[in-house]
Amino acid sequence: MQINPFSSRCCMKKLEILLNQDYKTFKSGFNIIFEGNLVLLSGVNGTGKSQLANIIDKYDDLIPDANKAIQSHITLDGEEVLRRDVLKKSFKYYISINEIGNAGYNTRKSGVQQVWQNYSNNRLNLADPSLQDFQRSAKEARQILEAAYAEKFDSGLNLKEVESAIYRVEEFTWQVDDVFSSQIANIFFNHANRIAIGEKAAGRIGGRAFDSAVLGDAPWKTLNSVLSLLRINYGFRDDYSVSDTTGELNHIPVLYARRNDGTIDLESPRKLNDLSDGEKAIISLVFAVTSGVTSSHKRIILLDEFDAVFNPSLVEVFFKVLKKYFIDKGILVFIITHSSATLSLAPEYTQFYEMYKDDDSNMGRVFKTSRENYKELRVANKSYFNKIADQKKRITELVKENKFLNAAKLRFETRNKPTIFCEGKTDSAYLKHAKKTLGYTFDAAIDHIGGNSNGGCSRLNNLKDFIQANPGFVTQRIILIYDCDVEKTDKSDEQFNKNLASLYVRRIKLIESNPIQCGIENLFSVETIESLRKNDSSLVEKVVSTREDKNVTTFFIRNNRKVDFQKAICTSAAKKDFKHFDGLLKEISEIVAEEK
Repeated sequence: MQINPFSSRCCMKKLEILLNQDYKTFKSGFNIIFEGNLVLLSGVNGTGKSQLANIIDKYDDLIPDANKAIQSHITLDGEEVLRRDVLKKSFKYYISINEIGNAGYNTRKSGVQQVWQNYSNNRLNLADPSLQDFQRSAKEARQILEAAYAEKFDSGLNLKEVESAIYRVEEFTWQVDDVFSSQIANIFFNHANRIAIGEKAAGRIGGRAFDSAVLGDAPWKTLNSVLSLLRINYGFRDDYSVSDTTGELNHIPVLYARRNDGTIDLESPRKLNDLSDGEKAIISLVFAVTSGVTSSHKRIILLDEFDAVFNPSLVEVFFKVLKKYFIDKGILVFIITHSSATLSLAPEYTQFYEMYKDDDSNMGRVFKTSRENYKELRVANKSYFNKIADQKKRITELVKENKFLNAAKLRFETRNKPTIFCEGKTDSAYLKHAKKTLGYTFDAAIDHIGGNSNGGCSRLNNLKDFIQANPGFVTQRIILIYDCDVEKTDKSDEQFNKNLASLYVRRIKLIESNPIQCGIENLFSVETIESLRKNDSSLVEKVVSTREDKNVTTFFIRNNRKVDFQKAICTSAAKKDFKHFDGLLKEISEIVAEEK
């Protein structure tokens, strides 16, 4: 099997940083090495994470004076990294996204005119205030002109010389620095124009047809593929070309809403600034993909709190995009984050680092750590994301849940007596029968939450949360009875036995000597179960196992026979068979009798 040399799981990259000046909280000589193809750096506010990002980028655009450059020596796998090798993106820059315009020969001409105007006025001096929002374009234009006319650049070029040099670089566009939105029309135009040139060269009629596949996937196709992966329900049309008459794109690139069948609705255009902040972030990253970012163009993708406004459900697909379009192309992805979702759901090959404030202890500020430190976060987030991943299923669950809660609310409003809620229908039937058999006379309704299958425990939890959030609906005491086998990992007995105003939460105590080790049925003795089994062996399965050199007998109610088992018990059992219900019923009786 061939191994991709850029695979996320092999050939870990080594990024070394050496600072050659004092910069904010970092002293000259600061030196650190990060290893990994996906590096994730976290830490509390004020530790200097964004400062470190600027050191890697060798630039701080927030410094008020003209000298924004940072003197640092950056190497990746032993080779020097220049600023043009780094693509830095931060949440600060995608909150406001310009709308996409059209592109074509006139757009390129306008860009060349901008270069000429700024070259004539200030020799493309990056410190000039007029270039504050065009630093990257101005720098690229300056590099193009200096490479073409090194000796004449300072003394003076004419318009034809500027036009000649800039037009030779097909990918050059004059654009603002904020995000990739200003690029997208040019990206579409450049691809469509190459197709037009190829078709013209091949001869549209009679000649051999031009195969546009040689140019790779169209950028609008790539964008739509990534948008689909990210579950963003918008897309671009797929018929962009260059007009013969105007030299412009035949359509202004616009996002459209997708119908349920996956096709785009040309009657429902969507403005970029109408998108959520998380969607804007993803869109701007997708634009980077379509601009042809590869290891030959960029060597490091630096994401400084880029995930700050992500909807948590975007995190896993965000990592898929990073791997497919950057990491697997040999590009190091370096993420600075505060997000617990990002930390917990990062893929297995992620290398984790934590950063701390400089406390003059000479112990260092950046430390490598293990993903095990985020294990608990991972379990919690994974459980939640798995729950919401299937939208249709989740909505169905929520509809049922809300229906149940509304029905419970109605019960609270109409009942004038305390209510006991059990996990299921059979549980409430046992409790009613035990109350009658043992002679208890407390005045309370005995009800149930779930049906005859699993789910009663989670519904009790939902009811408990609902009551705590809406205490005004509860005018009488509510007693919640959990089975003995309820999860104990995050619910101690102390929590279960804590009275919350008019809400009482109790868990049935497990009787380890009884044969059924789960559910309310644990309250029945081995004699009761054996007697029932003699009458109908199909209801219960008997299992004998060895534990600590002793034979241990346990019983299991057979699948789909829980209701039949309950009916058989309540029909044939005597008072002595319900003796273990006495403690529970006594406590319920005391709660009901309490003065308000």
